[in-house]
Amino acid sequence: MSEKMNEALEELKRVDHLIYVSLKYTRTVDVIVNILGRMVDGYAFMVDALLELARERGKYSGEPESAIERAELVRELYGKDMAIADNMGLYLLLRKLLRARNVARENEYRRHVTMKTVVEGREEIVNIDIITNYYMFQREFLAHVKSIVDGKVEVEIEESRPGSMAPPDWGQEEEMPRQQQGHAADEQQVTHRTPPKKNTLKVRPVGSPPRKRAPRPKKYKIQIPKGKNSITLPYEYDPHFRKEMEKEKARLKTEADAKEKVARAAARKAAAPTRAARKARPVARAKAKARPAKKAAARKPARKGKKK
Repeated sequence: MSEKMNEALEELKRVDHLIYVSLKYTRTVDVIVNILGRMVDGYAFMVDALLELARERGKYSGEPESAIERAELVRELYGKDMAIADNMGLYLLLRKLLRARNVARENEYRRHVTMKTVVEGREEIVNIDIITNYYMFQREFLAHVKSIVDGKVEVEIEESRPGSMAPPDWGQEEEMPRQQQGHAADEQQVTHRTPPKKNTLKVRPVGSPPRKRAPRPKKYKIQIPKGKNSITLPYEYDPHFRKEMEKEKARLKTEADAKEKVARAAARKAAAPTRAARKARPVARAKAKARPAKKAAARKPARKGKKK
């Protein structure tokens, strides 16, 4: 029994890590499904410990094969303990959630990530808050079972009667097709929801006065109180995310400046004179220099002869 209780405790430790670390940062339905599997394993170990205790006291004989039969047997043996009865109901519900086929995923990667499915014609919703409550309920049950196994709490164990466990409803052959049709209809309603019909447009009379538009709401700056967890805040207020955004802006600006520099160089190269124009440039310069010299020579008066 002590080994079973230790294994159940290890499973709950893993559930604790998945809820408060993995689910907090990933926020996906896959993590919720993993948590459900760990919780089901923890309940299975606690059921085994309770059955071993009842077997040692000689309250039942035989060994049930399926997990549902074992849970029903524990509920029958410890029928006067309401905590055990309630947790066996939760155990069976978690098993059905874990084995559900049509699972709807909503608000993944956000705080209100939700897993939706249909169990026995009823829509079941599992989100972060609900699965945390399930974990706290199972944790209290682990402490209760440990006190029963250690002998700190006395619980009256009733003897099992052969054939006392009623078969589950889904085992009846006549009811199975009818229930399957109902389940299929419910699953289709949950997974394929039709959008609500829009109201038809109402035409106003010609002579009616125009409607007044509602004033637009004023835009206020978001003020974040101190001491809040950065994980629950928008990404733009995260210091690490802000640094990454500034680095990305600087990188984009550097790339834009480099492209602009290349474009300017290409424009200068396109505007540069051709080879023929460069060859003709010295001739034009020589002619331009020769013209002022001719003009100066024309203006200079003729030199007079020397006096004798």
